Amino acid sequence: MTSNFRFRVWNEFSNDLKKEWNYLFSLSQNSFFQDYNWQSLWFDEIIKKNKKKSIIIVGLYDNEKIIAIFPFEIKKFFNLNILCLTGFPFADYLDCLIDENFLYLNSGLENKLFEFLKIQKIADIIQFNNLTIKSNFLKFLKDIKFEKSSFRAFQIIKKQNQIELINKKFVLDTKRQIKRLNSLGNLSFKISNNEIEKKRIIEFFFSHKEKQLIKTNNWNYLKNKNYRNFLYKLFLKNYGHVSYIELNKEIIAVHLGFLENNKFLYIFPTYSEKFLNYSPGNILLFNLINFFFNNGGELFDFTIGNEFYKKKLSNNMINIYYKNLPITFYGKFLIPFLSLKDNLKKIRLINYLFRKIRY
Repeated sequence: MTSNFRFRVWNEFSNDLKKEWNYLFSLSQNSFFQDYNWQSLWFDEIIKKNKKKSIIIVGLYDNEKIIAIFPFEIKKFFNLNILCLTGFPFADYLDCLIDENFLYLNSGLENKLFEFLKIQKIADIIQFNNLTIKSNFLKFLKDIKFEKSSFRAFQIIKKQNQIELINKKFVLDTKRQIKRLNSLGNLSFKISNNEIEKKRIIEFFFSHKEKQLIKTNNWNYLKNKNYRNFLYKLFLKNYGHVSYIELNKEIIAVHLGFLENNKFLYIFPTYSEKFLNYSPGNILLFNLINFFFNNGGELFDFTIGNEFYKKKLSNNMINIYYKNLPITFYGKFLIPFLSLKDNLKKIRLINYLFRKIRY
């Protein structure tokens, strides 16, 4: 059959997009951050409520069959359009959705996309960030050399002997702290499955995480009302995994993350400063890891970040890739500014590594 390619554009999430999106998602190896429910909630709570933000989702068809979806957020800079992948700032892994069978049967599809964006005056530059080696974009743009990010992602991959999965010193130290807390009363690890309980845990997270962010001089994303609403609705529903530990019915540590089949995404931990000397965050993490692997888990993903505790506990590391790609003549002049911004991030990373952060 002769190929007959065409493009379609969506500027919001809709029922017809959902059908095409879920079809491609079922074929690919995308992360939970590309799930339609995650992305549409992100759009409703973060993009639609900010008049300066908008999206463009480009669908690629061959003979009326959807073969790829490229979701972008549009940003303006000196009257130029910069396309960023959707999900900022909460999607650790960014990507597009693709039927891989068409990648091997057809060449030059990337040029068709760039030409379409150029003709439609949709983009001057595309910023690719937070891509893994398995990213669909790396497969789609196979002739483009992507750059390694300063940040990496760390994981625990299941081995035959589970005892070897966790750093021995971490295990011994954590068990000692558990023993200390047990001497104070009833210590318990729980996973929340009802809405009332989740509300209480999420509010604990907002309160204690914001204090932690301010104390460590990190970006306080919880100051943004739209970001808080997004996280609240995301974890209140069944999209997220909500867990915590209690001492005598008092919450002392919380984690908000994602569980998808045999993968666990460790995203948002926090704890009560009142119990800092007992390492409550480590106790919760210890319980989460054991619970996950004891129940058939295969991959515990700490996601992106060079924090020392992630390196210490992991047995696998993956590189993260990025690329600033000009589409128009004017876009080429903006590349040096974006490269300077990336270099400044690396300098901030060096300063960050000198800070002591306790979990």
